[in-house]
Amino acid sequence: MLSPLYIRESVRRFLNEDWHLGDISIPDVPEFHRVVRGEFIAKDEGILAGSIFAKYFYEEISRSVNIVWHVVDGEGFRIGDVLGYIEGPAYALLMVERAYLNLLQRLSGIATATYRFVSSLPPRFTLLDTRKTTPGLRLFEKYASWIGGATNHRLTLMDAVMIKDNHIMVFGSITRAVEVIRGYVPYTAKIEVECETPDMVLEAAGLGVDIIMLDNMSDEDILRSIEIVRDVSPSTVIEISGGITPERVKGLASHGVKDVYISSSSPVTKSTWLDISFEVMER
Repeated sequence: MLSPLYIRESVRRFLNEDWHLGDISIPDVPEFHRVVRGEFIAKDEGILAGSIFAKYFYEEISRSVNIVWHVVDGEGFRIGDVLGYIEGPAYALLMVERAYLNLLQRLSGIATATYRFVSSLPPRFTLLDTRKTTPGLRLFEKYASWIGGATNHRLTLMDAVMIKDNHIMVFGSITRAVEVIRGYVPYTAKIEVECETPDMVLEAAGLGVDIIMLDNMSDEDILRSIEIVRDVSPSTVIEISGGITPERVKGLASHGVKDVYISSSSPVTKSTWLDISFEVMER
């Protein structure tokens, strides 16, 4: 989902925030042309995400860099671990350091939070991410979510039809919204409807939509809604969203719920950056 062209253009944008006019702290003197080594050292424990983007950052400055990772994306690490190192001209390592660390720490934080959420779910539940992402970073944050073990939901508005409460308000009913929009999209496009009550679920299930999202419902309404979907439209996929935690999912599982999707923005919106330092030393 991340093409080299997209990564390269994004990285140039990230770097331009820092040094579109250069770096006043790095004059063109012999000391900054020395080849040195920089190590990425973990100050937190977690799951790494973003190592694959390092070369795009450093090669924008110099093609004379050598990057080696001891830990790769998706693998865990502990405090004190040397995650990898880079060898190259000192100016290249120093000019890129902050911009790249920002992305590496952010993505590793998302991957770690996602991994912990997924690991807390009972069997036969799948975590989905959402479009609540940082502007300009969506595909990178979606990548980190996937690395952490989630399944990607829509990447863009063109990936599937999502009929939400505001769409329903515009059309006056779920039925009208589905019938009209269905006539304008390719038959291969999936249609998902966001429902807030069991009555809305019954209406959507009767239309045979592909996915029904149970949004911000009580556990009691979730259980009732699942019964409705299973009875009326067994092929429809069920997604539960809105304040859903692993603890609530375990409670639903105790009532026999299984084979449903859980969508949550919290691994992205509530995650914290992992502390990863970059230390330059002699080769």
